[in-house]
Amino acid sequence: MVDARGAEDVAAVLVARVSRYGELAATFGYATLDRVEDAMQAAMRHALRPIDAVHRIGEGAFAILLPGLKAGNLAALAAVRLAAALEQPFEANG
Repeated sequence: MVDARGAEDVAAVLVARVSRYGELAATFGYATLDRVEDAMQAAMRHALRPIDAVHRIGEGAFAILLPGLKAGNLAALAAVRLAAALEQPFEANG
């Protein structure tokens, strides 16, 4: 991508996966795990810029799209922010 000044932006795609998805589903049920994934997706969206996107792409998997980065290393910073957001407790009521 090139902006009006001629500067190039970088886009990145990150993938996040829930560890031990099958074990968690067997223990808590798919309905509960679905609510947990919804809460995770909301927490990740909150940790990123409004232009970024978080999409569920499978059982326990998310694709995080980071368009318009000014430098490639900013994707690593976004990954750190995502990890920090998921370390915080969140509720998955339902």
